[in-house]
Amino acid sequence: MTDLPEPEESVARLEAELALPRGFFRRLLETEDDWSFVIKLQALVEAALSHHLRATAPGATWLAAFPKARVTDKVKFASALELFNEGEAYFIRILSEIRNDFVHDVRKAGMSLVDYVAAMDDKRVEDLRRAIGPGGAVTSKSGVAISEVEFVRQQPRLAAWMRALFYLALVYEGRTVILIAKERDAAYFRLAETTIRLSRLQDEIQARLVPPPEGS
Repeated sequence: MTDLPEPEESVARLEAELALPRGFFRRLLETEDDWSFVIKLQALVEAALSHHLRATAPGATWLAAFPKARVTDKVKFASALELFNEGEAYFIRILSEIRNDFVHDVRKAGMSLVDYVAAMDDKRVEDLRRAIGPGGAVTSKSGVAISEVEFVRQQPRLAAWMRALFYLALVYEGRTVILIAKERDAAYFRLAETTIRLSRLQDEIQARLVPPPEGS
C-alpha cells in the first residue's frame, strides 16, 4: 500500500484542476492581508466543494445551477451525498459567515482577524473554535502549551488556513477515490457487456457447427 500524498501536495493537485497557479493556497497565508485572506480562502473552499460535487455526479443537470447556488445549498447537497462529515460542513458554514461579515461591512477592510475575534462574545469564539480549532492544545516554539481556544484567539488566520488545508486535501483525495470507484464500476459494466457478446457469439458459432436435423 502506498502512502497518501502530503496534504499540501494534494492541494497543489487540486489547484491545477481548478486552473489556479501552483502555490495559490500557500500564498494566501504568506502574502495576503486578512481581508483578502478571508475572501479568497472562502472562495477557494467553495470552488473545491463545487468541484467535488461535479466529480461525484458528472452530467447531472442540476449541477448546472451550482455557480449560482448558495454555499449553504451546496453543503446540503454534499451532506446528502455523504461527501463529508458534520465537522467539514460546520467549517464551511462558519468560514462563509466570516466572509460575509468582511464583505458586507467596509469597516472591516482594514481589520485584522485577531481584532475580529477579540470583538466576539464567548459563544461565537466557541463556535469558531469548533470550526477551525486544531483539535487540542498546541505547543508553541518555546515549548509552552496553548489551549485550543487561545490558539484560535491568538492565531485565527493560521488556524483557518490549517483547517482549510485538511479540508482541501480531503476534497482532492475523496474525489480521486470517487473517480476510481466510477472507473471500476464502468470496467465491470464493460466486462459484463463483453461476456454477454461472447456468449451470444458462441451460441451463433455452435448453431452453425451443429448439422440440421435429418429431413429438414
